[in-house]
Amino acid sequence: MKRIVSILCIVLSASDVCAHIGARIRYSTQTESDMLQVGALELYCTQNMPCEASASGGDAHKATLRFQLSGVVIQPSDLVTLNEIKGVGYQIALRAKSKQHELVITYDPALVLVTYAPTISIDMQHGLIIRFFDQMILQKMRSHDKPVLCVACL
Repeated sequence: MKRIVSILCIVLSASDVCAHIGARIRYSTQTESDMLQVGALELYCTQNMPCEASASGGDAHKATLRFQLSGVVIQPSDLVTLNEIKGVGYQIALRAKSKQHELVITYDPALVLVTYAPTISIDMQHGLIIRFFDQMILQKMRSHDKPVLCVACL
């Protein structure tokens, strides 16, 4: 009976460790003018990142994109870094709940186009990339009479 209880404790401990996925966070921004991509936020985990996204647009100058990240462990220093991210037309906030985080991006759709996609890094870490594009540059590209070279981002 003791062996069964000890094996059960080991299995439960291992499943608890696997349920908590450590995250690696990277944010980059462009400071030069006339850059199409003005910022990018990358979240990477050793395992597949369970993530649910929902969007809401209140008015023409404010929209919200929410990501529910369950079972992801984020270091306190990364939490501070994420909550300090503010770009031209967008702001990022991370709210911690018990074993779940909510990443909230508030942005002005007239100034910024926000895209997101799952990815896998070269070292096989699962991730989520959120990119911020300048709407003014996109409008300039759309208004040209000559075709503009389009480059795909993965």
